Amino acid sequence: MDDRFCKEWNMIQCLYWQNFMASSPRVSIGIHKDHQVVRVSYKENGKYKKEEYLPSSPKAGEFLKIMAKQEKAITNIRSYSKKLTPEQRRAVTNLKIKPCASRFDGRFFDSLKECSNRREYLNDYRHNNIRMRSRAETIVADCLDKLGLTYKYEPAIVVGGEIVHPDFVVYIEALDQCVIIEFMGMIDDYDYAYTALKKTGRYLNNRIYPNEELILIYGTGDYVPSSESITTQIISMLNSIAMKSLVKVA
Repeated sequence: MDDRFCKEWNMIQCLYWQNFMASSPRVSIGIHKDHQVVRVSYKENGKYKKEEYLPSSPKAGEFLKIMAKQEKAITNIRSYSKKLTPEQRRAVTNLKIKPCASRFDGRFFDSLKECSNRREYLNDYRHNNIRMRSRAETIVADCLDKLGLTYKYEPAIVVGGEIVHPDFVVYIEALDQCVIIEFMGMIDDYDYAYTALKKTGRYLNNRIYPNEELILIYGTGDYVPSSESITTQIISMLNSIAMKSLVKVA
């Protein structure tokens, strides 16, 4: 976990995963009459209920996914808590995450289809079996992976009534919000720079602003920013969002 994340980011992660654990049913695997079963217990209308399902049933599959996410939650709570002081850990109980005001939320992200740009590929760069258009984009993808961020490459989104293919749409689960990353790698080329400027202008004209929902990363034909530089830029943006996303419980 990168030490450049601010305390607000770490507090948000702790709060999100704690809330998930508190609101999700208890799921475990046990034995009933010599058969393995998925056991579920939860509270409904003030009463505790218990259910059992055979692992092959669709319902069991849903709860097993919840159990896997709970295991992830426990790991994340421990990891992010270590980044906070005792005082900051206590403060988390008096905070809440602001509801997402962005049009780019989890439902928006789920609706996106990856690799929707049908423009011809000129090279064969790949990352995690996804074909990308430049080596620099594979570096960005690797940075996102190392930060534990979920993303889709070149989905189709509608901006101002026109279809645009961002390089990356990144989903921040704890905030239920997406950010767009554009790598503009040949701004020393006139035609490329003109096209990149038009694309940036379309974002700005539709209130998609840098440091709010948009990260712009630049390079040239002779210069590709390092993974360290790219990671720093991404973390800086996420910290900026996090600092605006916590409020005290009334």
